[in-house]
Amino acid sequence: MFKRILFIFVVVITSWQCSNDLPVNAEWKDIAYVYGVLDPNLDTQFVRIGKAFLGDLPPAEMAGVSDSFYYDNIEVDMIALNDDSVEQNRFRLSRIDLPGRMSDDGAFTTDDFHLYYTTETIEEDLIYRLEINKPDGGPTVTSVTSIANWLNAQGNIFTRPGINLGLANANREPLNPTIQYTPANNASVYDVIVHIYYAERPLNNPDAIEEKYISYRIPTNDITSSAIRGTLNGENFYAVLESNIPKDDNMLRFMRRIYFEAVVGGTDMRPYIEVNRPSPGIAQEKPLFTNVENGVGLFTSRNSRFATSGGTVNPQVRSHNLDERSINYLVMNRCDLNFVKTTTGDSCYCDNGTIVRLGNSVSNCSL
Repeated sequence: MFKRILFIFVVVITSWQCSNDLPVNAEWKDIAYVYGVLDPNLDTQFVRIGKAFLGDLPPAEMAGVSDSFYYDNIEVDMIALNDDSVEQNRFRLSRIDLPGRMSDDGAFTTDDFHLYYTTETIEEDLIYRLEINKPDGGPTVTSVTSIANWLNAQGNIFTRPGINLGLANANREPLNPTIQYTPANNASVYDVIVHIYYAERPLNNPDAIEEKYISYRIPTNDITSSAIRGTLNGENFYAVLESNIPKDDNMLRFMRRIYFEAVVGGTDMRPYIEVNRPSPGIAQEKPLFTNVENGVGLFTSRNSRFATSGGTVNPQVRSHNLDERSINYLVMNRCDLNFVKTTTGDSCYCDNGTIVRLGNSVSNCSL
């Protein structure tokens, strides 16, 4: 009995060792990928749709074939629904072809990639369902997203900071005021964009003035059901100016105004970001996150709102200004940027640590 079992075991092992036919690929399957972020502030919405592929040919050979990546003929529809899932609007997305990459070098096809777009207005109080129908009659690819919004917020969603920004104290030390605004509905990711507007002109040509701006992001670190908070780090604010404005001894700069913009991402954006962020450990395998049925990818929304004034009937973008101490810090502690402090009937700036006047006196231009 033992000899018989041993013989069968040897035959099985020998047969396995002699076979070189190890299937590593499953049968070909059409898998659509979808990436789209709806934004009600934009006049055109774009969705990228393509194919994920796996086959028996060498990857370099398949990558050079346009059909491996793109659909030639699909129908892409967007359906707007209310909270009761009743259809309010339906429209078809058109296709536009854009260059696939900047260079012709490489293994991938140089054919244009396909974007699908619509100019229909995106309503913040509706839910949007994406439907993709393939010409071969395969399963419909679908995804649904709500729109991140502040529909229930009254007045200005920003409660901090005030009109005058205090980013430095009397000792010319940077301060870190809090930024705070109302949470949005259907949102999971929160940021603040700071837009800094300034003007510059040549030292000897007052009429050749040109306005410029710099924008940078502030992450929020305190998220509750009643408020989103972040810190406007004073040192970072001045460092952003210094790193983005070229030093020029013959150029004067003037601080104009500062805007704050709240930017939020839809409910599915946070898990997608968390799954796809770089792994800190040795293990690099990550789970797949998708909210696309019969496909893979992400279909979600974003929205933004500026700090405003003027009430809900006639809101105007709120213009913030640096207070006097913050201007003093900018002029003296970032002397090489040549920012000008302007007071009533007088202006001055810093030149190698020395106050230089532009007016007739410096009596009101103490720094």
